[in-house]
Amino acid sequence: MAPNNETNDSVEGPDSREVIQEVLGAIRRNLVRVVFTTLVFLMLGIGLTMVWPSKFEAATDFRLNERKIVIDAAVLGDLEDISLTRKLQSLKNELKSSKRISDVMDELAWVEWLGTHGQPTKRRALIEKIADNLDVEMYEDVTGAINVTFAFQWTSPEKAAAFVNRKRDAWIKLVRDAYRKGVERRASESESVVLEREGEFDAALAARRKYEQENDVASLLDAESNHDLKADLLIKLSQARARLETSVTEIEILKASLLTTDKTREVLMTPDTPEQGVALLALQEAEAALNEVKLGYKENHWRYKQVSADHQNAKDGLVATGASPELKYTTITSEDYFQIAQELQAKQAEEREAVALVNTYVAELNEVNGRLGRLPRVQMDLARLNANVKNSEDLLKESRIRVQPLKDQLRALRSQTSMATGSAGLIATGPFEILEQGLEPDDPVLPIGAVIMALSLLMGVAVGLAGPVLAELTRSSFGSVKEVSRSLGVPVLGAVDLILTARDVRSRNVQSVLTLATMVLVLLALASVLYIYSFHRDVFPATVQRALQNMSMALT
Repeated sequence: MAPNNETNDSVEGPDSREVIQEVLGAIRRNLVRVVFTTLVFLMLGIGLTMVWPSKFEAATDFRLNERKIVIDAAVLGDLEDISLTRKLQSLKNELKSSKRISDVMDELAWVEWLGTHGQPTKRRALIEKIADNLDVEMYEDVTGAINVTFAFQWTSPEKAAAFVNRKRDAWIKLVRDAYRKGVERRASESESVVLEREGEFDAALAARRKYEQENDVASLLDAESNHDLKADLLIKLSQARARLETSVTEIEILKASLLTTDKTREVLMTPDTPEQGVALLALQEAEAALNEVKLGYKENHWRYKQVSADHQNAKDGLVATGASPELKYTTITSEDYFQIAQELQAKQAEEREAVALVNTYVAELNEVNGRLGRLPRVQMDLARLNANVKNSEDLLKESRIRVQPLKDQLRALRSQTSMATGSAGLIATGPFEILEQGLEPDDPVLPIGAVIMALSLLMGVAVGLAGPVLAELTRSSFGSVKEVSRSLGVPVLGAVDLILTARDVRSRNVQSVLTLATMVLVLLALASVLYIYSFHRDVFPATVQRALQNMSMALT
């Protein structure tokens, strides 16, 4: 038994160097498979980098100098009584809300956004994805200004920069508009107060004007003026009464004279035609001449005969016009009577004027006396109405003074131009100052492509090496004479190597060629797919494209 024990004790375990050599030998024998597996994983990694793009981050910094704008902004709603920190947090949440992101995306009109039109679920998922990639920081510095930073990560540097700049402009516009609406609301309320007080002032003026019209305040004058007017009216009344008495006396005289004057006298009647007038005038002259001749001559005197013949010719001429040969007279009012009657009418008119003047002066005196009686009461009422007008006017001026600063502030807010977008330096836009523009980043935030490729290389090498190593470690046969000797504990005198026939060699060669061809075809297929995806993506079916887009969006 002793020899057997010595023999068993002499059996040595496997040397680690020998194991490593055997593993390395197995790797060398399967090097092609290791390389193939590594290349497959690298191509899969390249495909994953295409589907899983890198993110680029753009950021913009700006400052709100007037803290009151944030505090008074209507966007805060019912948060007026909370602290500034909570207000800023509320603004952060507002910036990431679905409505604010939708407003910005509607302006940018990205393809991803337009592709979700009519698909609420996908649009909501995209909004959540954008909100997850948006970072907002707000804090108050020692000067009381609000510093704001917008940072956004996206797969496109242009889109990342465009989003933060548009988001910043939209937020500034939102805050400015909200503040302006608050100022407009306060200005509108103040304007309403002004209008109300203008109405009260107009009502007070109207009440005073109505009272003045009803009581004829314009004609009341003052007490001194009324007394002076009364004295003047008494003098004029005395003069008017004296004039009336004179007119009455003169009228009585004229009436007596009119009774002693002849009222009528006879005059020649008026002819019917102009020819009769001429003939009548000629007959009148001939008759006057005949009457004169009769006084100085006898009938047989030639002068008498001549004038008598002229008289007869005048009669014949009058008869020839169709008139009577005799002169006709009519009775008319006497001129003296008519003159006295006219003077009487004039004096009667003067009497009536004097009576009217006396009545006027009496009425004016009564009116002056009435004004003197009403003047104290009217003065008291006017003092009260004037006090109401003065009070309404003071209130109106006060409300106008209060509303004017709001109007000026509102005018300044409305006149502010759109926010400037320069490239460098401090940019002032009223109460806002843009400290840094959102520029297109040159490098991604995380080199996801390099990470994926490194992991693909490691996984490819690990998987490629795992097969030969595990196969070598789990192999149940002997690979060398040393393994036989080490496993059995006895010396090996000889070994017969693998005997291969020509047919076995050909079969092994064909199998190797087919394996290599399969590997090459797989690599070419993967390379073709990557090439088509990179340059001719429209070749893929629509379902595949949508699936790839959804996958890319999910990995964003």
